[in-house]
Amino acid sequence: MASQIGDSKVKILILGHSFVWRLAAFIRQAKWEVFSAHVHPNFKFDPNSIDVFIHGVGGRTVGSLHHDLHVVGELKPHVVNLDIGSNDLCDPRVRPESTACRIQELAEHIIATYSTIFVVVCQVLRREKLPKQVPDFNQKVDLTNRVLKAVCDVPRMCYWTHRKLWRSHVNLFCDGGPFE
Repeated sequence: MASQIGDSKVKILILGHSFVWRLAAFIRQAKWEVFSAHVHPNFKFDPNSIDVFIHGVGGRTVGSLHHDLHVVGELKPHVVNLDIGSNDLCDPRVRPESTACRIQELAEHIIATYSTIFVVVCQVLRREKLPKQVPDFNQKVDLTNRVLKAVCDVPRMCYWTHRKLWRSHVNLFCDGGPFE
């Protein structure tokens, strides 16, 4: 990647919904005494060569995340990490396959429009407390992730799972969403 970027610092943008917003808030609170071995404001990247930016807005869906694409245009990141989709699945009318396809289309749009070198599409996270109107929410999440894994295996894009996240001793389930 360095040869494509030249002498400039690599810019990474983490973009998404409330999970991303909560991550940014956690980092700003600087609770390093508990998590110092695992979390760092620049995610342990060398600050001389890599900058990490975080932009998350609670309640965002794939469609409404388009309101935040100005951040991509302003920052011109080399890598965008997308964490989006769970709020879409809170709507009982929304199908997992269409959510996955819209996420993949958004990633392609970011690559084509903003000359982003690479987009990482994060797995959609399950919820411990299910939305009342979507009792099969976690099954919808699982199907969405299976489709994402298949459609994001293309040049300049990949699917990312949060493997170690579920082994944490801290309850990391974020319950909520626009329909509760």
